[in-house]
Amino acid sequence: MYRTLSLVLVVMAVACFFAGTALAETAEGTFVKVDGKTLTIKDKDNKEHSCEMAADCKVSCDGKECKASDLKAGVNVKVTITDKKATKIEGSTKK
Repeated sequence: MYRTLSLVLVVMAVACFFAGTALAETAEGTFVKVDGKTLTIKDKDNKEHSCEMAADCKVSCDGKECKASDLKAGVNVKVTITDKKATKIEGSTKK
């Protein structure tokens, strides 16, 4: 599980900082913050990763539509990234 999480976070970092394709990638971690349109999450090693949020980014909290500002630090998140931007953020308070 941790090996997969590390791999997914590396993919997220590459997708955010280098030329990406139209294929969607996913990353999982814990929510840190949203500053303007920049999403920051932490991986299992407490390393932070940031990515710009798309203008039409969909956000959910425990399966219900919400705003990125509704997410609390430490919440588990799954982020879908397309063209170097977060297009979907799924927050979960369940372990």
